[in-house]
Amino acid sequence: MADPGEDPAVRAAFLMVHDDVPGNRSPAVPLAPWWAQGRTVPDDRETGVMMSDVQQRVERYLAIWNETDPAARRAAIDELWTENPVYVDPLGVAEGRDAIDAFVGAAQQQFPGLVFRPAGAVDAHHNVARFTWELGPEGGEAIAVGFDVATFGDDGRFDRVTGFLDKVPA
Repeated sequence: MADPGEDPAVRAAFLMVHDDVPGNRSPAVPLAPWWAQGRTVPDDRETGVMMSDVQQRVERYLAIWNETDPAARRAAIDELWTENPVYVDPLGVAEGRDAIDAFVGAAQQQFPGLVFRPAGAVDAHHNVARFTWELGPEGGEAIAVGFDVATFGDDGRFDRVTGFLDKVPA
């Protein structure tokens, strides 16, 4: 890809497209963008996403799936999810906080004593993150593995999560 910092016409076209994306809240593109600096990913200044914040949000999201106290789980859902969130995976669709709470509770009943845990780093840009998780006994081998793609609302809370299952119990 051409470096828009080297060619004024390319830079102008890049900025025009970049600025024309609806909802784009990214800061101005630096004169030497990340790809022209030999880096493989942009940094926090360029995406508007603080990776440490996203990592913490994902850890808190996974903690909801492990929270067995219904009142504490619901309080965490109310804190971490927007007003009208949606959770979708191959096993169902949950629209709204009540439905997400019920979905998580059903998963806990189906897999008692197992815990969800992160299985790698979170990858994020703008208001979207993807991450891999595992489900298994504490300290043991995972019986299920999947990855989720999360979209965050303007306030940073989870608005939509789409889950995929890579490994499921036999």
